[in-house]
Amino acid sequence: MQEIRLYSDDEWAAIQKKMQTLSSVNDDPLEIERVNQERIAKKRKWMLEHGPSLIEKYNGLSPEEVAFNIIYFDHMQLDPNDIVMERISPTKIRIESHNFCPYLESCNIMGLDTRVVCKETGEPSFQAMAEMVHPNLRFYRNYDHVRPHAEYCEEFIELVNPIVEEQ
Repeated sequence: MQEIRLYSDDEWAAIQKKMQTLSSVNDDPLEIERVNQERIAKKRKWMLEHGPSLIEKYNGLSPEEVAFNIIYFDHMQLDPNDIVMERISPTKIRIESHNFCPYLESCNIMGLDTRVVCKETGEPSFQAMAEMVHPNLRFYRNYDHVRPHAEYCEEFIELVNPIVEEQ
């Protein structure tokens, strides 16, 4: 009988790492904050190393599109076929994420609610990355529309309080 594999070795390693992180949190606000600060520091370090050249690479795009490309494709290295992005206003884009997500899989295995886990331990670090592209960018999710409660995770990047350039 052949073994059925649900995950690649890399995916399973990522899931195990996230499960270890999530098991250490245990609804402890101090531990959640520690995890957030570690994730934020890691993403800020990555942005300091890669951000300037990537921002230049995407010169000519709006700040929200620059942040989208950097977060989803350069940092997370997602397959463009797993992501749908649409502009829904002059300063806001909507993203449908269909990609493999180790947090989603970890939550499913551990019986945790992604609506809580992603808001408390995921969103702050992506917000930090967006702010490094432009201080008025906001990254957020629609927590009524995240997996496994929906077919995809609905995320937004928005430029708030944009300054209109004089002509």
